[in-house]
Amino acid sequence: KFESGDEDVILSLSDEKYKEIMWRQYNILGNNEPSDMRREEDVGHQVFLSLKSRLGRGNFFKNNSRGDNLLLVDDQEALQKITRDLKIRNKSIHKWRRSNNNNKGGN
Repeated sequence: KFESGDEDVILSLSDEKYKEIMWRQYNILGNNEPSDMRREEDVGHQVFLSLKSRLGRGNFFKNNSRGDNLLLVDDQEALQKITRDLKIRNKSIHKWRRSNNNNKGGN
C-alpha cells in the first residue's frame, strides 16, 4: 500500500484535483461520439503532459480494483488511465454536465 505525497497525482475521479481537470476536459469534448477516438487520445496526451510537468519528484498513482489502496503506476499506465477516463465520460455525464455553468444540454 502506497501513500501519496503533495507532489503526487492520484488518477482517480474521487480525487478533487484530478476530477476538476477531467471534468473541464469532458465539457470541452462533450458527449462521447464514435468519431472521438483520435480527439480523446490527443486530449489524453495533453492532460498527461500537463500532469507530468507538475509532478516534480512525485509519482502517478491509481486506485486498485477495489478502490481501497493506491497503486504506483508508470507513465504508460498513467496515460492509458487518463485516456480511458476520457473515453468513458458518458457514464458520469449527469455529474459533469451539471458542474458546467453554461450547460450545453442533452444527456
